[in-house]
This record gives sequence, C-alpha cells and structure tokens, in this order.
Amino acid sequence: MQRIFDENQILDDLEGDIRKETTLELYRDVVSKVTLFNLCETSTQREVCYRLGHLYKTKGTKIFDESERSSAIYIVRFGVVSIMNKKMEIMRAQRGDLVGEAGILGLTPNENYGFTAMAETMCELCVLNVKDFQDMLVQIPDFFRV
Repeated sequence: MQRIFDENQILDDLEGDIRKETTLELYRDVVSKVTLFNLCETSTQREVCYRLGHLYKTKGTKIFDESERSSAIYIVRFGVVSIMNKKMEIMRAQRGDLVGEAGILGLTPNENYGFTAMAETMCELCVLNVKDFQDMLVQIPDFFRV
C-alpha cells in the first residue's frame, strides 16, 4: 500500500530543533496519558516523545503475535486494539493505553509478547523500540520518580 505522505520521513527531513518541537507537539498528549510514563519527570517524557515512531494498522490487522519476541512497546494514539490470549479477547486498548510492555519488562516467559494484539479499528500506534527503552533506563538514572 502506497501512502500519500510518510510522517517519519517528513520528521527526518526537519532540522534539529524544529524536528524536536514538532515531535514533542505530536506525541506529548498521548505520552502523558500512559500510566508508566506518568511516573517519569517531564524531561523524560520529552525524551520518550523524541524516540517514538508511528505505525498505522487497518482493521483486522495483527500488530504482534503472542509467540513473537518483544521488540517494541506500542501506545495507542487512535483506534481500538484487541488484546487476545489463545484467541480469546482479554481486553481492549484505546487512546493512551500501552500495549506490548509485558515482555520488555520481563513479565512473560522468554521475553515474548505473551498475547496477540489485533487492530479492531483503523489504528495509529506510537512505537518505542526495545533498544531505545533500554537505553533510556540506563542513560536516565531517575527515569521513574519515586
């Protein structure tokens, strides 16, 4: 499927400060809704925004499978994602919900996703890859406020 424009490419073409401010403006609202990131300082939330990519999924499209090794955390920006375990729906994720974090946080066997995520409607997802998440945990000592 060919897209009319590619937001990632547009952002990549912007100069440093303009790219950062645009990225922050695009993602700040949804990052602030994520419970995990509410525990972070504002500067850390900004860093999360800078590292996000995005992905579109059409209705009925699989986002990831329970047997796949966790490679990213997804934040639902728009749409509804069905979370299933053995083909039975266990929850629906909506705007601001985090999906796929269990394997990355070591809550599933073998660091797999542990459940399947399907787009129940047309979805836009913000994507934070494992390496970026792990790098932030190491580079930002006070990642979580306590």
